[in-house]
Amino acid sequence: LAVPSGTYDITMQISGADREFYTVYYNSTASVQVVGSVTPLLPPRLLTAVFSSNGFFVDIKFSAPSDLAKLNGIFLCSLLFNFELAQSSQCRWRDSANVRVTLSSTSALVPTSPLSLIGGKLRAECGANVASQICLTWTTAASATVYLTSPSSPVVPVVSLSVPTLIGFYDNLIVDFSGSSGSAGRPWKMVSVNVESQSPSIRSVQTFISGIDAKVSGRIDVPNKYLDASYSYKWTVKLCNFFGICSQVSTRVGISNSEIP
Repeated sequence: LAVPSGTYDITMQISGADREFYTVYYNSTASVQVVGSVTPLLPPRLLTAVFSSNGFFVDIKFSAPSDLAKLNGIFLCSLLFNFELAQSSQCRWRDSANVRVTLSSTSALVPTSPLSLIGGKLRAECGANVASQICLTWTTAASATVYLTSPSSPVVPVVSLSVPTLIGFYDNLIVDFSGSSGSAGRPWKMVSVNVESQSPSIRSVQTFISGIDAKVSGRIDVPNKYLDASYSYKWTVKLCNFFGICSQVSTRVGISNSEIP
């Protein structure tokens, strides 16, 4: 059936005895555009760039199928996009309208970071019944910029805090949270280690740990000189990833007034 070129409105009518129990919803529009096989197609528009839930990838979405900018397989993102460290990040078309970016291990992209399409490279997908020479005359997409957004379900940190329940008076204390997960492939954006106790020297402990950056090592070694025998210390570790999602756990350790074998 040949349909003339143009824009057509689609209307669905429900009939039958139970028609009042049904409602028609349209995903986006109730119109469809019919074009001729040789009608030039407008280039796709850059719509969104969204982090994957685990933070290792960015998914870029276009408004319509493209010609892939003649970039097949895995390619350097800097050939089609501009963003921080694009030259060391890998891109791959998941289909003709979606690109997945594998971020560099040193990427510092965060939600609200800009990502731009380089103009003059991307065209609409060339139909099977259209000569490729004709498609090459179609307009290319202009430069455009979107801003990265967080995923709908970002990874949640799981804090694994390893601390003994009791140590001897002469023992040093190791507060270890290096086994925690959910940092989204980066160093932790924020690490907060807090200690509470009725010990008379608690301020000394708090001052000591405040001067330690444990974002990379994931542990704090507390010398025994800061710890008082016969007191217990409540340790709380809070971790936040670059999505701004945080978790915390607490545990308590006691200091014996004697050596522990």
